[in-house]
Amino acid sequence: MTNAIAVFSLIRRYWWIAALAILAGLYLDQRATIARMDGKLQHASDIMALTKERIGHAQAAAEAQDRRHAMDVAARQETVNRKVADDLEAKLAQARAAAAAHARADRVRARSGAAQGGVGQPDLPAAANAAGGADAADQTAELDDVACAEAVTIAEGWQVWALQQGLVPRWRLGVQIARRRE
Repeated sequence: MTNAIAVFSLIRRYWWIAALAILAGLYLDQRATIARMDGKLQHASDIMALTKERIGHAQAAAEAQDRRHAMDVAARQETVNRKVADDLEAKLAQARAAAAAHARADRVRARSGAAQGGVGQPDLPAAANAAGGADAADQTAELDDVACAEAVTIAEGWQVWALQQGLVPRWRLGVQIARRRE
């Protein structure tokens, strides 16, 4: 029993040493936790800096790829535009020539019919006869034929251009062209 009393009396007298030991342990544990958190924070900062660097490189690569793609698309569109424009010019020249030939053939037929005692050009309006006769009407008819041929050729050119640019689904344009040819 005396031992128990001696221990109790030591604890009563030196209790502050135990409290200081507990506080010192808590302090050391807190310092260790702070050091671990600083290490984790530094590691996270390093990862974030590396991620930002990778994102920057990826953005630069994506922007370069976008620029290359835009240049490729522009070049392809320019090629298609040039090809369609050249084809359209050739078709317009053919259409103009065909319209002019058709109008000349109509004039020759009308004149030969008039020379043989026929009626000539029965579809001439009275204003055309009064304003300049058959020659003025022939020129008007030729201009109408050329304008009509040009309008049709230009419309077909726009359809081809829209198809090649991918603006119209191929099946729809094919249906429209097939209907017109029938």
